[in-house]
Amino acid sequence: PLSPHYAMSSTQTVEEKVKNVIKKTKHTIKLHFQPPFYNDTDYLNALINIIKPKLIDFDYLLFSYHGLPYRHLKKTDPTQNHCLSNNCCKTPSKAWETCYQHHTIETTQKIVKQLKIDSNNYGIAYQSRLGNDPWLLPNTEEFVKKLCENGVKKLGIVCPSFVTDCLETLEEINIGIRELFLENGGESFTYIDCLNTEPDWISTLKKWV
Repeated sequence: PLSPHYAMSSTQTVEEKVKNVIKKTKHTIKLHFQPPFYNDTDYLNALINIIKPKLIDFDYLLFSYHGLPYRHLKKTDPTQNHCLSNNCCKTPSKAWETCYQHHTIETTQKIVKQLKIDSNNYGIAYQSRLGNDPWLLPNTEEFVKKLCENGVKKLGIVCPSFVTDCLETLEEINIGIRELFLENGGESFTYIDCLNTEPDWISTLKKWV
């Protein structure tokens, strides 16, 4: 599954679909699933290499990840009592292996450490909410509004949960959030493309295969 961070709606869905398709064939096919690669060095380096040249274009870098309902975190917690408890993402646990929120935080921390970005100059938010369930916070739209209120003028956004650009990056972020930021006092908006066909990323996929 080309999802760096584990989630029922992406990783598990792909795995179950593939298993069901294989069951319907007359062939015995051995399956191997690539585990979540949120902290994989090659994946992180590929991201770092597309972010680094653009650091001069903005004063604040927002990591906008795909949203997820809180109930999904509880369902994928093998301990059934760790996720969403106090300091859960700072307290080591087996739950981390399938915790989407922890994965997004670790990806962010590893990238900003390598790029030496000050803690005041980056943030994490979650986009693409659906339905009425409580979703991971902060929401990207509300977070960007807050940045504007706090005087951020040059904003950069990267979407590490997507390895390929799609409607949720090209339309929701690069059009919708761009307009929101500029309409609320922002002066410069930089959208950093997904990995797409970047050579470092393609080399990483080849290595895995």
